[in-house]
Amino acid sequence: MRTVFISYSQDSDEHRVRVLALADRLNREGFDCTIDQYEPHPREPWPRWMDRQIETAQFVLVVCTERYLARAEGREAPGVGHGVTFESVLIFQDLYDAAMWNDKFIPVVLRNEDSEFVPKPLRGYTRYRLYDDREYPKLRDVLAGRAGAVKPLADSRPEPSATAAPSAGPSKPELERALGDARQRERDRLLAGADVQDVRAEILDIKRAHRNRDRLRQGVTLGDRYLLDERIGKGNFGTIWKAFDERDRRVVAVKVLHEHHHDDNTRIERFNRGARKMAGIRHPGIVQVFDQGSDDDELRYFVMEYVNGPDLHRAVVEKQLAAEQIFPMIRQVAAALQHAHDQGVVHRDIKPANILLDAKLHPKLTDFDLVRDPETTGGTQWGGMFGTVRYSAPEAIEDPEHAGPPADVYSLAMTLAFCLHGKEVPYLRDVAPFLDRLPCPPGVRAALRKGTGWDTAERFQSVAVLMEAIERGLTAPPEAKTPAPSRPRPTAKPRSTDSGQTLLYLEKQVASLPEADRSAAVLTAIERALPIAGDDLKTLGLVAWALDYFPGRSARVGDQESAAALRNRAFAPLRESAPPPPLPRSDDPAWAWIPGGSFQMGSPPGKGFGDEQPLHQVAISPFRLGIYPVTATEFARLSGMSGKSAKLPATAVDWYAAYAYAAWLGGRLPTEAEWEYAARGGSEYEYADRQGRETTLEKVGWFTGNAKSVVHPVGGLEPNPWGLYDLIGNVWEWTADWYGPYPAGSQSDPCGPASGVGRVVRGGSAWGDAGGARAGYRVNWLPEFVFGLLSFRVALPAVPELSV
Repeated sequence: MRTVFISYSQDSDEHRVRVLALADRLNREGFDCTIDQYEPHPREPWPRWMDRQIETAQFVLVVCTERYLARAEGREAPGVGHGVTFESVLIFQDLYDAAMWNDKFIPVVLRNEDSEFVPKPLRGYTRYRLYDDREYPKLRDVLAGRAGAVKPLADSRPEPSATAAPSAGPSKPELERALGDARQRERDRLLAGADVQDVRAEILDIKRAHRNRDRLRQGVTLGDRYLLDERIGKGNFGTIWKAFDERDRRVVAVKVLHEHHHDDNTRIERFNRGARKMAGIRHPGIVQVFDQGSDDDELRYFVMEYVNGPDLHRAVVEKQLAAEQIFPMIRQVAAALQHAHDQGVVHRDIKPANILLDAKLHPKLTDFDLVRDPETTGGTQWGGMFGTVRYSAPEAIEDPEHAGPPADVYSLAMTLAFCLHGKEVPYLRDVAPFLDRLPCPPGVRAALRKGTGWDTAERFQSVAVLMEAIERGLTAPPEAKTPAPSRPRPTAKPRSTDSGQTLLYLEKQVASLPEADRSAAVLTAIERALPIAGDDLKTLGLVAWALDYFPGRSARVGDQESAAALRNRAFAPLRESAPPPPLPRSDDPAWAWIPGGSFQMGSPPGKGFGDEQPLHQVAISPFRLGIYPVTATEFARLSGMSGKSAKLPATAVDWYAAYAYAAWLGGRLPTEAEWEYAARGGSEYEYADRQGRETTLEKVGWFTGNAKSVVHPVGGLEPNPWGLYDLIGNVWEWTADWYGPYPAGSQSDPCGPASGVGRVVRGGSAWGDAGGARAGYRVNWLPEFVFGLLSFRVALPAVPELSV
């Protein structure tokens, strides 16, 4: 079965319908077709999932629309209003990295005007117009293997008609004989002192014809000197080939700029600048450039030392490095990087893939394409963002032209963290909790935390100082162990198969029972699970939700009382080891009173997305809600992880830990309906201030329009009419509910489906556009999903004296 992945960025409901119809049609005709709209928040982080789809699919259909082009080029689409989000930057960076824009990538357009919205790397490729039915059979034949591979077309060359057969042109031997004859005439004329301009033009024409026939492949010679042998790497800027230098009789590496960058002066300048800087920095830990800035008939390339070994990323992932080799290797990288800084050169793209290892696993730093030096101002693209997000310092993303040595300090610290972790680091902006779990001495973890400080001023100012701190951490005597209360492990897995079976039972199997039997079944299952639950937050979070959802909502008072008693028993060990603060009084300013009432939940027809409809009436009972998301310091009281700030939201918390924290405090996560009711604040406006007056998104929520892609301290903008801050934007927030479709009729205190695949997340984020920063916008993420822009807030029971 042929596998097809559809890469798509939604412009409108019309586009969405067309894409879904295309996917359904392909699936009906025997293809295995996946589209990101089918699984927008999969079991692994979305960019990593996108990487895997691109890598494993036989074909990738790139649906070219105005928004897709804007996302690909890192700008806002005129008239569309969708800014560049953190997720889209990652996806398009990984898409471009993975592509090499080879035969598997096929641009398709859905409307006549969409043809102009093809991303630059695909503009020379055959595209299929699907706004009528005539070209679908051609596309289907290509996907089915009946029409051969999709071939790139030169931008200046018209697409071949269905009837005209393309000319085969001169054969390869004929072109080689013609080139030899022309070069002989050039030599004869030069020796005779005659003009050679016309002969050289002929040579260029022959070489161009040769390249248009064969392009880059094994056996092609560049510059009459470098015989290409094997493609060994690729990146944003170019392809790297192992080659043989016919003149100096040695193996070299040739980096060739991607041909789709040949009309991009910024890329060309950066490519050449990287070659110049590598050639000018002589250090055993930096790959040496032999021949810089060569240009062979529009193919731009430079030649460098061939390093016969893997890159650091591959060596770590494939377990080629022993633990005792990590720190000596990082010391060598740091020495090379400090040498570059001493020469006034900032790399700006330090990452494991840019550190090559020779046969003896000695590291050599390469890929200086993004260097910053005093000689040039350079240029920016993707809204100023180059490099790799996982390893990039915040300032290297927001303002790369002014990123200095501390940006490389950040990236080197994250590279060491990757080596210690032993696999790819997650996409996180709040890296402190991740660093705190690394297998290394406490002093090293402290050095890495400082080396990855969010603000440049908080960070080590040089690579040398970073390494001094790491060395102190390695040689410091072990801390004396003193008895301390046990702390819960927030992400620990259940400690027995019985616990795992209990989780599966509560999440998936209870919902299949008759509704009348569910309460008793849950009480019995949890009673049995308590001896093995301990302080595991995953088990406790799900236990608390199941007790709240099933017996806690039962019409039988006895079931409700049993649920409350069992909930207290389940959390008793955790509260003993980590005592929670006392429940807040009714006048505590950190908690907002949410009065009971009713509202229209969802979005009206023509606004929002399909899962926000139908608009329906919902009645909500009074409750209390934290005016802020839970902060990192507050969450640290339970998790034992250091809280980096009393004002920044706790992030990278999965649903289970979030619900467990809420239950530990004596509350729960708000339901999806409670969250939307609170976000609307009893106002008729989309955005309202504390006095209930209409206001704008910039005044009440952090999003791409005002956040500069940075998570902000809580409470920095205006509250809504009920005194709640940051419900819109800044960080996404978990709710209690499983994701499911809305009912058609009215509801009272709904709690969502009894089971599902994903839990509902609300609110948008500082990396998201205005489309997600709405009270009615809803998405679903798997409960184990961990993300640096994902937090939560706690709901508490109503206080009787406020209800009257």
